[in-house]
Amino acid sequence: MKVGGGIQAILGGKADIYSQEINDILAHLDTMPKRTTTPAKVENKTEQKQEHQIATLDFAAPVNGKFIDLTKVADEVFSKKMMGEGFGVEPEDGNVYSPVTGTVESIFKTKHAIGIKTAEGLEVLLHLGLDTVELEGKPFTMHVKEDDQVTPDTLLATADVEQIKDAGKDPVVLTLITNTSDYVANAKNLVKSGDQVEVHHNVFEITTK
Repeated sequence: MKVGGGIQAILGGKADIYSQEINDILAHLDTMPKRTTTPAKVENKTEQKQEHQIATLDFAAPVNGKFIDLTKVADEVFSKKMMGEGFGVEPEDGNVYSPVTGTVESIFKTKHAIGIKTAEGLEVLLHLGLDTVELEGKPFTMHVKEDDQVTPDTLLATADVEQIKDAGKDPVVLTLITNTSDYVANAKNLVKSGDQVEVHHNVFEITTK
């Protein structure tokens, strides 16, 4: 499997499920506009540096609930960062807001994932629950559509948390940067795993390359 320029192998009894899930995600991400680069003049290194400035970007909690360090998420596809850097929140309610300012680039047919592109070029994936692709969209109501501009004040979706739990699924909401290898130099949590967090409050930070 290739994600963000790196090759990862998925092993174990759920390999088929993981493979299908990742292939679906990658298929959607491939539709996102990619960063284009213009050949730079070799002799003008100062100009090159000015064109690409290092930035620090904050991510807000997309839901109210308990913050979870990505390495503690109960799914190795995410905990081993095969889909990139990010974090999770165990939701107290089903109102899912955008963690960043950007454009909605992709909404999955099964409504369990939303792709957002920031002005800086980050491809951010909101993944609503673990293995919830199998629920065929039933617990989710979308409040945005593709090409909508969103901010951390924008309600993206509503998830029926109890319905997800009743189906035997984990309702954790994941925020992932799928092009981590291209853009992210450093990532860090701004709160501790297990802390209570609220929407609109910054909980995660990245520094671009």
